[in-house]
Amino acid sequence: MTLMQQAPEFLRGVKTPRTLMLLYHRIADLSSDPQLLAVTPEHFDQHLQVVRRKYRSHKFSALTESGASPKTPANAIVITFDDGYADNLTNALPLLEKHGIPATVFVTTGFVQERKYFWWDELARIILGEHSVPDSLELQLTELRSYSFVGITDWNAQRSAVWNLMCQQDPTQRHQLYREVSHFLRGASEAARASVLANLRDWAGLTVADESSCNALSVEALKRLARSNMIEIGSHTVDHPVLSTLSATAQETELRESKNYLESLLGHEVKGFAYPYGTRADYTAETTALVKTTGYKSACSNIAEAIWAGTDPFQFPRLLVRDCDGTSFEKWLGSWFGED
Repeated sequence: MTLMQQAPEFLRGVKTPRTLMLLYHRIADLSSDPQLLAVTPEHFDQHLQVVRRKYRSHKFSALTESGASPKTPANAIVITFDDGYADNLTNALPLLEKHGIPATVFVTTGFVQERKYFWWDELARIILGEHSVPDSLELQLTELRSYSFVGITDWNAQRSAVWNLMCQQDPTQRHQLYREVSHFLRGASEAARASVLANLRDWAGLTVADESSCNALSVEALKRLARSNMIEIGSHTVDHPVLSTLSATAQETELRESKNYLESLLGHEVKGFAYPYGTRADYTAETTALVKTTGYKSACSNIAEAIWAGTDPFQFPRLLVRDCDGTSFEKWLGSWFGED
């Protein structure tokens, strides 16, 4: 609960109509979740029970279907997912259909097309997996870094302990390595990411993960997901870059190729977009202008605010949801709706 963005004090008791857009990534039971992206199916079911009982659920597209100014009915919830994990189909969709609540899934198309792990999950597989690793590593990041793994005892017990990037301490050098490489890869080019991951696989004695174990949606799974009347599909770029670090031409390529691929695959227009990572540092006014000229009708960020009548429909804010039970979720939503 404390890991989720808390509502600002001024919202308490304010009854002005607003909409809250929620951001999920995965619905899964994971033994390790260093990025804190997963909500368990049990807890997601509880979240949807709260939404169905207390609020009105809306599709993402409904916010702007009648024009540029967003609709903000009181007590309205919009549910979204980023990245395009396979469990959005296997675990999330059955629960959404059970409760009759729609959602939008913003898909990073390169991972669907190439059937590969998301880089942060591949990094966890290499560094935080059960296998042993050599005693030392030299790795080129922003500079040549040296790491020693001598002295790590009972690794499987260490790796099973609850740890994520929000923790203040790294229990072993392998956790430190994951943190530092994750920070570097977040802003790296796709070529640099691929190079670092290949070097790490060679060091750890691993091969590229088999497609059958890939946790991204397959082409067929994406088609099945899109056929549900509970689901809208949006774009989340091709390679999940930090758009603010790219040239205008490279940004437009990410935006257009993802949109074109999805439209060709699904046979209908793709109107919605979500900025990768989505903080104010991860995209610019130039990016927003390119989203418009590429043909999207609206876009959303990862900035924790409510949606009001004057909200920019190309910078819809969203509230990132972490794993919590229904009681905590209900209290958290209530604070954002001014129910305190």
